[in-house]
Amino acid sequence: MAADAPPCYLCGKLMRYKFAKEGHAIFRCAACCLECIHPQLDDAELAAIYGRSYFEIYGEDEGEGKDQDKALETFRKMKQLSFKSFLRLAAPVRPGYRLADCGAGTGFLIDFARGIGVDAYAIEFSDHGAEQCRKIAGPGHVFQGEVQQARFDANPDDRYEIITMIDFIEHVRDPRSVLQWAAAHLNLKGNLLIVTPGLGGISHRLFGRHWPHYNPEHLWYFSRKSLSRLLGECGFTVRAVTSAVKYLSPQYIINRHRAYHYNAVIGVPCSIADWLLPRPIKNLNIPLRTGDILVHASI
Repeated sequence: MAADAPPCYLCGKLMRYKFAKEGHAIFRCAACCLECIHPQLDDAELAAIYGRSYFEIYGEDEGEGKDQDKALETFRKMKQLSFKSFLRLAAPVRPGYRLADCGAGTGFLIDFARGIGVDAYAIEFSDHGAEQCRKIAGPGHVFQGEVQQARFDANPDDRYEIITMIDFIEHVRDPRSVLQWAAAHLNLKGNLLIVTPGLGGISHRLFGRHWPHYNPEHLWYFSRKSLSRLLGECGFTVRAVTSAVKYLSPQYIINRHRAYHYNAVIGVPCSIADWLLPRPIKNLNIPLRTGDILVHASI
């Protein structure tokens, strides 16, 4: 049975029950096109999701020693191709710029940013992710906890030229306060880059309730309209909203299917590909439109 309908986070109008996914009710606002899970998962439920197993899709369970190192390197290159593409929207990205990556995971983006001379900082909630980020950037460049409390010993004035939120804003309990934090800590004309699942795109319309982005840890689902509205309320000027192109390998897609047990439309091809494709083909990085939107905003 659906929970009582909540007021819309954006406009305050009463939301409407849409359907339940994995026992969690999803509501939609007809006025501003925002969707959400209600009630949100509690802290214990989210902590269980964000344990070390959450990162196994990157190959952390691919054996030990050299096999694991090779798998992680393969996925690192895949993710960094996407990051390179995203950062072009904020060009020019100059050496010495300070970048804060919100929801840094195991540090693939900050590793790439450091490689091009950017002074990169990681904000990560999970124990495992923060530990891996410290190995890359050192403790002075990593904050473990909520974005709104982030502080770095290596950046005492707490200002940035770029803030990134890649696959992040949909996970936070209070997106408005996170975006307000970003607005307060970006330098004038600083760049904010957001990648998040986008309602209303081709994949969303095609899959409906079986859309692969409907996951319990995704608390919010934005359309281009609703995210642009929220950014405007938080003081941002939206410069561009486009479909995000991510580089994905067949192996990564197969790993995600194992983790999320996608429907047969996706699951059957994944199982066949896992059985038939040789390893070199599984590791090819292919640019795909994944149903995500890429937003560039500035102060």
